[in-house]
Amino acid sequence: MNIGNLIKIAISSLLRNKMRTLLTMLGIVIGIASVIAMVSLGQASTQSVQQELSSMGSNMIMIMPARQSRGGVDRGMSTSRSLNNKDLESLKKKTRYVAAVSPNVSTSAQLIYGSKNHSCSVSGVDPSYAEIRKYEMNTGVMFTEEDVKHYSKVCVVGQTVVDALFANGENPLGKVVRFNSIPMTIIGVLSSKGQDGMGDD
Repeated sequence: MNIGNLIKIAISSLLRNKMRTLLTMLGIVIGIASVIAMVSLGQASTQSVQQELSSMGSNMIMIMPARQSRGGVDRGMSTSRSLNNKDLESLKKKTRYVAAVSPNVSTSAQLIYGSKNHSCSVSGVDPSYAEIRKYEMNTGVMFTEEDVKHYSKVCVVGQTVVDALFANGENPLGKVVRFNSIPMTIIGVLSSKGQDGMGDD
């Protein structure tokens, strides 16, 4: 029996049993669609997790001061002074496989511009912090080592701060905002990244 005859028999069998053929085809289509949907969801989830990790900064290690306790009372890390500039310089000079090091002193504060204010987190860092956390500049520039060395009152802000303090598309560059009572000149705006894995904007 040749292949041509086999194909003719198969087609006539399919035409004789139209309902069975339709149900079989429907089952195959649903099965393939389910597999494609599951694979797509898996790939999307993987990509989302990778982007989340990448947004935090790849291969990043955070070193925190030790917790302190006195007289049996846990005083937490906020009162600890076990890390200082000497430790920072030591890490920069004596570690072979570390590409960048930055201190990070954070606090929550009110940023005020004119009659508007916004509650946010403010961090004191080195210029290398942007590279570590994969931050990109949208407009303006990042502050420099000279700014840090001379305690220049300059800052770089995120898009959420710009949206909260500068309405109607006002350019924030060069504007002075108050961090509590300290005036700071905005020299750069970071590209929007949304929330990171820790829930920080």
